[in-house]
Amino acid sequence: MDSPTQTPAEEMPQNRVLLVLSEAADRDSITEILLPESFSLEHASSPAEAQAIHPHFQPDLVILDLPNDATSITDFLGELGSDSLTKRATVIVVLAVDQAAPALVIGEAEIVDFMRRPFRTTEVLARVRNQIAHRRLQLQHTALISQRDTTLVARDRFMGMAAHDLRNPLASIRGLSELLRDGAVGSLTSDQRELVESINEASESMHALLNEMLDFATIEAGKFKFEPAPHDLVNLIDRSLHPANIEAAKKSTRLLFLAPKHPPLALIDAAKIRQVLENLLSNAVKYSPPGSTITVEFHAKAHHCGFAIKDQGPGIPAGEHEQLFRDFGRLSVRPTGGESSTGLGLAICQRIVNAHGGTIEAENLAQGGCEFRVTLPLAP
Repeated sequence: MDSPTQTPAEEMPQNRVLLVLSEAADRDSITEILLPESFSLEHASSPAEAQAIHPHFQPDLVILDLPNDATSITDFLGELGSDSLTKRATVIVVLAVDQAAPALVIGEAEIVDFMRRPFRTTEVLARVRNQIAHRRLQLQHTALISQRDTTLVARDRFMGMAAHDLRNPLASIRGLSELLRDGAVGSLTSDQRELVESINEASESMHALLNEMLDFATIEAGKFKFEPAPHDLVNLIDRSLHPANIEAAKKSTRLLFLAPKHPPLALIDAAKIRQVLENLLSNAVKYSPPGSTITVEFHAKAHHCGFAIKDQGPGIPAGEHEQLFRDFGRLSVRPTGGESSTGLGLAICQRIVNAHGGTIEAENLAQGGCEFRVTLPLAP
């Protein structure tokens, strides 16, 4: 079985070299050097003749000299550059011993080296072998990128399908646990009620996980859409505080919103920014110790506005800042109430804010805790 890092055989260099040399003596000299080395060779005496040979021979390397007809070589090099990366030949230009190297940049053709007459066996072999080896590595790199992209697409598709298919049975679990909790089938003992509450809380956590997986899969598949319009960001913050307050109350945590009296409008997709707000507020509650205060501040300047959420939690551990917005990135600190975390929430927030042309940053506060600061464009 082939190694997964191999480039498919049909895309690998076959050591095909096209000699586009106007002098028969030059063609004979290089042929004599390369033929014993198992190179497959084709010859052309002009760029025009090479254009007829190139499509079916598909060389890995072209060795050419510079004819007086500048148009013909421009056309030929342009043809080489128009090929796909896996079929594009590299080019070595032959120069006279005292000829200056020209500045040749024709389309995407890769003129990688120069070789001077008179030809020396060791030099010709070294330059040709080097370029063939370089091209082999280039194609392997291209194949690895293609494999990676294919794998990522499959992963995101699987995540989306799995999350979507799990939502219905999860909704049933949540609904049935709520019926039991509310006494629809009879009263429960304290132990039974505690178990039902645990089932309900677990289903809520699972629901949040599935939503994040679906959001992530949608964004990664390039299907993320948002519709920015003028919105009252302060009002949106105020409404986002309600679900956060419910969770905060369980830990005796206080949410304080410092709202301005006459805020400007922000140019945002309200549903998407509310998702960012609720995620950041939920994180602040998760990582804050019981009885602490979480402060939300609105800020505005000439061309942008936004909000900052400051908590009194452990902050970002040293050396872990780069993990914050990474896909599935998790810090060494853990939620203070045993809450679950997928490692996707902040990555999704960053993509949403970036799509608005805004920024999201995080830093530790001097007095302890952490601040997440989001900046968004003002409405015109």
